[in-house]
Amino acid sequence: LSSSTDSFGNLWRVSSISSAPLVDSEPNADRRISSFEHSDSCYAATWAAADAWIYLTLGYEGKAVLHHVPSKEKYKILL
Repeated sequence: LSSSTDSFGNLWRVSSISSAPLVDSEPNADRRISSFEHSDSCYAATWAAADAWIYLTLGYEGKAVLHHVPSKEKYKILL
């Protein structure tokens, strides 16, 4: 999960440094899963305390956006 001054909040899959890498047919499984663009800098990104599959991005314009990990990625981790 990352935020940056280019206005994007990104969710990444970085299997190469995971303690339990996904079994995947892709040779390089490290990639961006989803992205959200704020109208200004993406000031912060954080995981929800109550649900491991929800995260929030906060834009410099004051807009907070709630996101969900896509089901496809969730099931790759769980199954």
